[in-house]
Amino acid sequence: MRLLDDDGRPVRVAARNEDPIALEIPADFEVGRPAGVLAGSPIDMPVVINIGPMPLAHGRRFVWRLFIDGRSDPDWDVSFATRAPSAVSKTPGHGGSPTPQA
Repeated sequence: MRLLDDDGRPVRVAARNEDPIALEIPADFEVGRPAGVLAGSPIDMPVVINIGPMPLAHGRRFVWRLFIDGRSDPDWDVSFATRAPSAVSKTPGHGGSPTPQA
């Protein structure tokens, strides 16, 4: 799986003691055929990936593109957009200081 920018180029991130590298998540997996399912039948395989905060440019679109055996399909893409940071809320209970009581 690769993260691409809005121009279709790989997103590059800082690596320890190295030049920036393309943000990719390599994985190997194998899906077994359950008993009674005909050979060649499509089989779903859920995948969960936990990723921490990333320093992505604000106001841009990105896409996670999945590759299987070097192949990709637009139906496998998941896109998203970043937004500019908003002002910190100052209302009680939303990370701001409580409102003083009279």
